[in-house]
Amino acid sequence: MVVTGSALSQTKLLDTLPTGLSIHVAGRVVYANPALLRLCGLTSIEQVLGRSIFDFVHADYHAVTRERLQTLADKGERRDPIEVQFLRQDGTTFDAEVSSSDLQWEGQTASQVIITDITRRRQAERSQREVEERYRHLIESLPQGLVVHVNGKIVFANPAIARLLGVESPAALLGSPAVGWIHPDWADAAQARMDRAYDKKGNQPPLLERVVRPDGSMLDVEITNTMTDWEGRPAAQVLVQDVSERLHLERRVQQAQRMESLGLLAGGVAHDFNNLLTGILGHVELALAELPHDSPGHDHLASIALAAGRATDLARQMLSYAGRASRTLEAIDLREVVEESTQLLHVSLAGAVRLSQRFAPDLPTFDGDRTQVQQVAVNLIRNAIEAVEATGGEITVATGAEELSAEQLRRTLAGADLAAGLYAYLEVTDPGPGMSHDVLARIFDPFFTTKFAGRGLGLAAVLGLVKGHRGAISVHSTPGFGSTFRIYFPVAQRERAPASRPSSVRTPLSIRSGTVLLVDDEQAVREVAEQILRLDGHRVIQAKNGREAVEQYAAHPDAIDCVVLDLTMPVMGGREAFAELRRIRPGVKVLVSSGYAAEDALKDFGDLKPAGFLQKPYQLQVLLDAVRRTLT
Repeated sequence: MVVTGSALSQTKLLDTLPTGLSIHVAGRVVYANPALLRLCGLTSIEQVLGRSIFDFVHADYHAVTRERLQTLADKGERRDPIEVQFLRQDGTTFDAEVSSSDLQWEGQTASQVIITDITRRRQAERSQREVEERYRHLIESLPQGLVVHVNGKIVFANPAIARLLGVESPAALLGSPAVGWIHPDWADAAQARMDRAYDKKGNQPPLLERVVRPDGSMLDVEITNTMTDWEGRPAAQVLVQDVSERLHLERRVQQAQRMESLGLLAGGVAHDFNNLLTGILGHVELALAELPHDSPGHDHLASIALAAGRATDLARQMLSYAGRASRTLEAIDLREVVEESTQLLHVSLAGAVRLSQRFAPDLPTFDGDRTQVQQVAVNLIRNAIEAVEATGGEITVATGAEELSAEQLRRTLAGADLAAGLYAYLEVTDPGPGMSHDVLARIFDPFFTTKFAGRGLGLAAVLGLVKGHRGAISVHSTPGFGSTFRIYFPVAQRERAPASRPSSVRTPLSIRSGTVLLVDDEQAVREVAEQILRLDGHRVIQAKNGREAVEQYAAHPDAIDCVVLDLTMPVMGGREAFAELRRIRPGVKVLVSSGYAAEDALKDFGDLKPAGFLQKPYQLQVLLDAVRRTLT
């Protein structure tokens, strides 16, 4: 650029510029405006005139400044601004943007340099970069997946979403459809929600989705949509949280709560059922004892007794489901029990169904009830046989031992409160049709069955028996790919010696009659028990609840020899009544009676030790033997 006119008129104009400006000839400053003096911390023009321009530029920027001056000298062309650091009088620096052009200054070729202080801009840019870096670090370190999509196409993805979806890097997701990872059964609903979000341009509450990974595995995720802008276009920012584990645990908790509720119901029904059966069986036995064998009614009564016996078995199964079945503990060799169970079931195998066995050597024993463990094995193997009897196939029965952590136990059924440690297991695998998620969630419910003529108590009883042994169950089943049941039993730290089997020879009792206080809230039970006891020569006083029993005993403490005490009663229960009776006479003889198993019925008795226990429904001779034993 060539500037005409006097140097004086030029300088007057340049003096008013708000930006710094200098003119130099042959590398020496011949003019600097007041704005430049202020920028450099100078007070007069004399501090600048004649000095080299490099005196005012930081040494790190000398090379780029020299290159710019040489270009102007050679070509005389204007170049884009450059950024350098200028020096102040006190030695500090400031960031500046410099643009240069040539001109004529008092007849000489000169360079005009405009210096703009960009310190604030640089600070703002550094702050912006720091914010962006923090945001980038935050996004990349998020444990949740994050994607941004525009018009349904992913334009941003963080590393967490790549890991969650099982792809190599976030870049692999760019450009792919946002709903392309959603399970086909969920995709249409997800697309509709996405369209609504774009239309309304609003946020949406968290939603559950199911995604499919490249390897075919599936995850349950919770997504949160937030509408935003991406390069000037409406976009959705989606936070993706893997909730598969949480949902799994929630389902386990819900299932455990449902099982607990059903267990309480089953136990309560079985308890009341046993009370009714006690009256029925007692009256039937009394009637059979009075009728001659050739009486026309004898066979009918025998049929009633048989039906009541089957009803008793049903009540026991319900108690098993509730985890309140009676147990006799001994050291269990699981291989031995399973071998016996498979031998029992071999005769029921159809031609195309085969049983194979895989037993671990040196399997540790555990404390359990042999009969109940065998019932578990039989029910599981029978269940597997029924699953493949139409198509055939090989059922595998295996045993082993495994160290289970508390986390692994939480994933099982009934194992949430169990301690980590060594567990012996029984595993039954069948190649049958498998089970859907809905069926799998209900297979342990009492009376639920997929069989046309099934009663649905087999697996329900298995659950109760396993719970009673402080064990756990895991089930894996996929439609079309069969099912695997694994039952865990906790291995005892100190093995018990095998329990002696009860002798079939009855020990003679010295018969002595006495006065019995009979306490039960069921009138039918009191009536039949009184008749049975009177036949044996005993005197009977009745009480229909614990409070009435305490009053009767307080009135006749010396006359009453024995108390037959029901456990569950209104007004005052059996335990409270027992404690009150002990206060009246510490040596009182109490025979506790309950529809629940002895272990469960007496677990809260503490130091109150009864003379005996009667499991309802009891037969005539069982009641008489228990009372005779208590009196003698």
